[in-house]
Amino acid sequence: MFVPAVLLALAALAVGLVPGMVEAFEGAAVQFANGSSYAAAVLHGGNAPPIEAGPAYSAPASAYLYSALTLVGALAVAAVMLFGYRTPRAASRRLSAVAARAVAPLRAVHSGHIGDYVAWLVVGVALLGGSFAIALQ
Repeated sequence: MFVPAVLLALAALAVGLVPGMVEAFEGAAVQFANGSSYAAAVLHGGNAPPIEAGPAYSAPASAYLYSALTLVGALAVAAVMLFGYRTPRAASRRLSAVAARAVAPLRAVHSGHIGDYVAWLVVGVALLGGSFAIALQ
């Protein structure tokens, strides 16, 4: 289970960090999306006629910062979930106290009725959709 995850993470890093890799994938995707030239190349052999790729895209520096922070956060959550039982009792109690203080306002507004589950699901989906709308502008 560990090896495929590492290979996928390395492949994702290679796509983002190896120069020319993104352009090569974009060119292959554009050629694959052109159905007639792809079918001609597959059925009749030979090379498909070259197709011009769309405009190049370069991610801003903030995208790399966000992805690095996301990676660190995901690794921290995974480490706590995997090795949390090995933490010293004092650190475990402190983490539990911080988590309890963070979750306390949510517990205060949640009564446990089925309507609350539905309401919070709708709120979560609306917030997620709103964040996607803001990100895609």
